[in-house]
Amino acid sequence: MSQRVFITGFWHETNSFSSTRTDLEDFHAYQFVQGDELFSAFANTNTEIGGVLNAAGELGLTLVPGLFAGAAPSGLIKAEAYQFIRDQTLAMMAAAGEIDGALVHLHGAAVAENTNEADTELLSALRQQAPQIPIVVTFDLHANLSDRIITTADALVGYDTYPHNDMADRGSEAAKILYRMLLNDERPEKVFRKLPFAPPPQVHGTGCEPGKSIMAKLHAMEK
Repeated sequence: MSQRVFITGFWHETNSFSSTRTDLEDFHAYQFVQGDELFSAFANTNTEIGGVLNAAGELGLTLVPGLFAGAAPSGLIKAEAYQFIRDQTLAMMAAAGEIDGALVHLHGAAVAENTNEADTELLSALRQQAPQIPIVVTFDLHANLSDRIITTADALVGYDTYPHNDMADRGSEAAKILYRMLLNDERPEKVFRKLPFAPPPQVHGTGCEPGKSIMAKLHAMEK
């Protein structure tokens, strides 16, 4: 019997110093799709959802679409816009019926007027609604992660590249990790440690040093 997996996403890289506000219209102007539109919008794209769609066919997963809301980097998300996206996502998950797992695609740096951790708040609400299922999350290499999001997700998969050109690969990886959890009903152990430095974006490139060697070491550790 095919496993039913709920798939949804919320993407915003918030500049909390900006005086502008991000409204629901900004999400609609950039990326706002829901239901079966998710499949046609992201099929054969280098996005996390595109990668999930490819992997689901190989793994025999039945994807149950929620929504994906993304806006261009900008100021704080208006409280009512965030609330609408959150409530709509939860409603679609409830309407999906019985699901075996969930894939949630986040940026990891979303801030709304009513919460400093918009990504985490959304993920926590999904977890509260479906406490038993495994949830795997993808996030941007530039995410602001916290203990709470690590605790809430069963596994997190971040981009390996900057500029970001491996998003579909990471979506596929997330789907395969979830699939393994569904097969054996086991959860991975999680460890979270923040290093005491904040390098500027100009040295984040993974195709040159020091990022190149750091990522090579991480890949060797994964193997």
